[in-house]
Amino acid sequence: ALPISAVGNVRFGHFVEPFSLERQSRKELLPFMERSVATRNFSPGRNLGVMLYNDLPNHENLSWFVGAFRGNKRDDFANSTSNDWTATGRVAWLAHYNECDHQLLHIGFGATARRTGTAVAEEGNGLWTGRVPLGDLSSLIEIQVNPNSEFNVYNIELAWAKGPLTLQAEGYHAETNGQRLYMTGAYAQVSYFLYG
Repeated sequence: ALPISAVGNVRFGHFVEPFSLERQSRKELLPFMERSVATRNFSPGRNLGVMLYNDLPNHENLSWFVGAFRGNKRDDFANSTSNDWTATGRVAWLAHYNECDHQLLHIGFGATARRTGTAVAEEGNGLWTGRVPLGDLSSLIEIQVNPNSEFNVYNIELAWAKGPLTLQAEGYHAETNGQRLYMTGAYAQVSYFLYG
C-alpha cells in the first residue's frame, strides 16, 4: 500500500476485492473451519486490480474502499479483449467499541458491478463468468448468462461481540441488468470461545 496525502492509500496487485466481512477475514481468524456457503458463492475473491482506501477524516472508525479489478481471475492485465473489468466498493463502520467491556458492533455495506466479457464462452472460472459459478462453489449453483452481461451484487454485514460471544451475519443480493435474474443468500453464525 502506498500513502497518497490527498486521498489516503492505494494498493495494487493480486488481492481480495473489498467485499464482505467474512471474505476479508483471514482463514485462521474465522470462527469456523470454512467460510459460509453464501460468502463462497456471492463474494469475489482475489483478482488483479487497484484500490483506494482510507478512514473518513475525524472518524477513524469509518473506513471506505473502492477499486477496479479484472473480474475473471486471470493474472494478465494485457488480455483486455474480454472487457471483464469490475468496480467494487465497501464501507465498514465500527459503530461501537468498548475495550474495558470487550464489546464491539460492526456494520458494513458492499457493492460490486461486474461484466462477464466476451471470453465468457471460453472460460468459466470466477464470479459471474462462463456458465456462471457464483464464487467458489461452481458445482453447487450455475446459471447460464449471455456474453457481456452486466451484474450487480450487494452486501450488508453485521457483527457483534461481547467477550467470548460473537454473532455475525451477512446478506447478499445479486441481479443481472439484462436477463432479469435475481439471487439472494445470507448466513448467520454464533460462536463462543472457551478459555482454558
